[in-house]
Amino acid sequence: MLRYLPLIFLLAACSRDPLVLEVIETKEATAETGLQTIEGIVEGAMSEDQTLLDEHEDLTIKFAYRLTEGGKADLLLEGQYAFSLDQARLKDMPARTKMEVTPDSWQDIEISYKTATDDNPALIVAAYLNGNLLYYQQPLKEKADGPLSIKLVSGQVEIADVEYSSSAGRGSTVDPAGNIILNVPLLRYELYDLEPGTEDVKDWASMEPVVTGYTNRFDINYLREGKNAFALRFFGKLHVPETEEYTFQMWTSNPARGRFYVDGDERLHRGGDQSTWRANETLSLSEGVHDVRVDYIQKGGWNAFNLGYLVGNQGKMSFNSMDGPKAIARPGGTSTLEVEMDEYPYLLRSFLYYPAPKVYEASDKRTHVISVGEGQGPHYSLDLQSGALLQVWRGGFADVHEMWDGRGEPQVMKPLGNSLVLDGRMQWATSASSSWPAFPDDPDEDDFAHRAHELDEAGRPTFLYSFGPGEVSDKIVPDGTGLLRELTFTAGGNPEAFTQVAAARTITETAPGQYALRGPGLKITIESYDGKGLSLQRGGGMDRLIAQIPAKGHIRYRIDW
Repeated sequence: MLRYLPLIFLLAACSRDPLVLEVIETKEATAETGLQTIEGIVEGAMSEDQTLLDEHEDLTIKFAYRLTEGGKADLLLEGQYAFSLDQARLKDMPARTKMEVTPDSWQDIEISYKTATDDNPALIVAAYLNGNLLYYQQPLKEKADGPLSIKLVSGQVEIADVEYSSSAGRGSTVDPAGNIILNVPLLRYELYDLEPGTEDVKDWASMEPVVTGYTNRFDINYLREGKNAFALRFFGKLHVPETEEYTFQMWTSNPARGRFYVDGDERLHRGGDQSTWRANETLSLSEGVHDVRVDYIQKGGWNAFNLGYLVGNQGKMSFNSMDGPKAIARPGGTSTLEVEMDEYPYLLRSFLYYPAPKVYEASDKRTHVISVGEGQGPHYSLDLQSGALLQVWRGGFADVHEMWDGRGEPQVMKPLGNSLVLDGRMQWATSASSSWPAFPDDPDEDDFAHRAHELDEAGRPTFLYSFGPGEVSDKIVPDGTGLLRELTFTAGGNPEAFTQVAAARTITETAPGQYALRGPGLKITIESYDGKGLSLQRGGGMDRLIAQIPAKGHIRYRIDW
């Protein structure tokens, strides 16, 4: 009770309750995911089993769920394969990482599933909980034939934000700006050994692949498994969202050879004694599903491959390829180099892939990140260019293998525990009447800048920044299983600033000054606040809890998960 006394005194002294939310609707567009809602789903607390789809084959399913204390429930794929929502794993199949599912907190689950065929068993292409990889290309059993459902074992489970697609992975989409994004959700590949010097392959049927599997990208260097003379074949189904003229472009390194097929017809061929590195072909593709295939032959030397396309007035786009400056995560992992901890807080400067990329998904690199850890946490990562809290986690602190081993590339730290990724937009703004500012294109030209940090007697930092007409500070302290954060704004005169307390797909007020978040599953409790009021900004598929901070004002709040 004592911790809430400052709030009680504050409410009594103010003519307007500063904790009453003002809702602000923005016009920010929601990003297209390529997923659709399921008709007839009753979201909310379940007291009995619920069928999500009467039948399905290939599938990507995403939803949020929350279990009561002691609650247990299973997600059943094709009526047979059970994924335990309370244990975050497939029945009788250990996951890559053990996840703790906290009762009464929202969890985000995403599973891509490929149904069995005559030649291949059913497959969990990838499964994630709160963005952490649990399974990758996990084979199951023979063909099943049943519904997608949630089976309630005990207690209650609440579900929300249910979305799905009938493909095992992310397919083609049209973004809010009207740009056509082509992507094959899943490519089946075959790797072949070749005799050194082999120029071409014509009779594929006479050869046996040494490796077969699935991938989301034409990742030649990874899939070749160290071979210098090899061939790779990729097979997939491309959904074209709009009938258009598409110009495809293919690059290969010398002396590699590549061919691109659409609906069984060869459309691009690059290699051999051709002098140009690029092959081009314009095709009129109708809306719908088209078979695509890529053959790649490498007789030795350097290997490289890229397949892109042009359509309408769009610039060059990548088609299941690995180009561009973004980081792309691969399955598996490197050896771990763990930071040794003692009772004193550890401050680690590094780069950070943000948001943490899923397998074969692209991610940007934040370059001014500091991570602070002690003991078994909670730990956190902070972006010094935006002031934003990027991620929080418990357990082990940091894997610095990619920072300190060998040449130290790409200078990226990874949390050793399972992290919750938070919003990476700017922490501070001068107004909350429009869309909350994103990470700036040129942070050096922004009026927000990190100046220094100070350590208290326990070695915990307070981060100091210049901002607009004054200065701001940020102190984050582990408190039990959560974090306690205090943000202050100091300036002369009577200017005001606004700070983002939380961002999620949905923010629900559970009591004055207390909020439950869904996507990510956090709980926020305001412990002390001397501003004029809070607002809930809605737009772009996100809720944002914004606090007005007067000159010489502050806000202190808990973050629990």
